[in-house]
Amino acid sequence: MLIVNIVRSHKYLFFSFLMMCSLLVFSRCDSTEEGCLDIQATNFDVSVDNACMDCCTYPKITLRINHIQDTLGAFKLNTVYLDAQDQPFTIESIQFYISELQLVRANGNAVGLADELALTFANNTKSTVEDNFTLFEKTIGSYTHNEIGSIRTSGDFTKIRFYLGVTNVANHAEPSAMPSGHDLAIQSDTMHWNVTDGYIFNKIKVQKDTSSTNLTTLEIGTDANLILVELDYPITINTGFDISLAIDFDYKKLFDNIQFQADTDETIKSKIISNTADAFSVSD
Repeated sequence: MLIVNIVRSHKYLFFSFLMMCSLLVFSRCDSTEEGCLDIQATNFDVSVDNACMDCCTYPKITLRINHIQDTLGAFKLNTVYLDAQDQPFTIESIQFYISELQLVRANGNAVGLADELALTFANNTKSTVEDNFTLFEKTIGSYTHNEIGSIRTSGDFTKIRFYLGVTNVANHAEPSAMPSGHDLAIQSDTMHWNVTDGYIFNKIKVQKDTSSTNLTTLEIGTDANLILVELDYPITINTGFDISLAIDFDYKKLFDNIQFQADTDETIKSKIISNTADAFSVSD
């Protein structure tokens, strides 16, 4: 009788052990962890079990523009400079859009941003485009540093490419329908004419004659005046890391051959358009 009880006791312990093991196994299955399994993301986590739907965050690309005046150092607002006729002028403010920033490989293949922007047009149609638009504004500092957006790439690149202006259909979208705070939304100092003519690509407020307090506002835009800028910029990008680019914008070159007092506004704008691409260069 004693032997039978011992056997039953062993059987009970054995089945209890099996039950505990089963509970542990099922408990492990129920606690599967979701996370980012995209190796290009900044929060890539190889230890998680399942890929999440939208938890991945991607590296940011920023562009620093150094505002310079030839060899004189930083270009300063409300400071007297001499034009092509050695006449004094000052710049009170300058704002310009940069769009479609791309990194270009040696074989010519280009990589843009990973972000998207929903556009609405005057006829209530909609479209989705790459969100690659940023507004640069010269301030009292020597440079402007803007986050352009997120990017998913790695490897070696030889050039950067962008446009001064607002590219493609976005130039004719409704600013009032843009997300709040977006650079294409309505600005306090307006950067938009209308949906037909689009955005003001480059707005410069200049005191053409320092003996007068009058300011002239030069506004450059329309699709025909988009300016392509392409610079040699060798860079190696590591997977999952933020990217920081730095370029110079030389106002001496931007205003080359301009006579602010003698030239008409249209002539000045035409010369600025012709000079813009050459005014950009890679920072030393």
